[in-house]
Amino acid sequence: MRIRISLILAVSAAVVSGVMLFSVSQKVQTAESEQRRLSAAVEGERETIRVLNAEWDYLNRPDRVEDLAREYLRMKPPQAGQMESDAAVLPEAPPSVMIGRKPELEAQPAALVAQPIAPVPARKPERGGQDFRRVLDEIAPAAGGGR
Repeated sequence: MRIRISLILAVSAAVVSGVMLFSVSQKVQTAESEQRRLSAAVEGERETIRVLNAEWDYLNRPDRVEDLAREYLRMKPPQAGQMESDAAVLPEAPPSVMIGRKPELEAQPAALVAQPIAPVPARKPERGGQDFRRVLDEIAPAAGGGR
C-alpha cells in the first residue's frame, strides 16, 4: 500500500512538473515572438529615420536652397555697400516678445489670433530595403532637380 501511495505522488509530481514546464515554455516562446516582432518594428523605424534624414539632407543642400530663394523670393546676394562693419550702428533689437508679431494682433484676444499649424508630411516613406540612390531618384523630380 505504501509503494502505491508514493508511486501516485511521484507520478502526480511528474505530471505537475510537466504541465508547469509546458506552461513556462509557451510563455517563453510567446515572449520571444513578441521580442522579434518589436525588433523588426524598431529596425523598420530606424530605416524610416535613415530615409527621412537622407531626404532632409538632399532637400536642404545649400545650392538648392540658394536656387529656390533666388527663384521664389527673388533674393540676391548682399552687396558690399549693404554691409556694416560696426555693430554699434545697427538699431536696437526689439524685445523678444515682439519678434514676429504685428502690433495690431497684441490687442486682440488669443482666441482670434491664428495659431501655427504643424506641417504634415506629404507621404509616409516606404519601408523596405531601399538604397540611398533610389530614394534620391524618387525625390529629385519633386524637388526640382534630377539628373
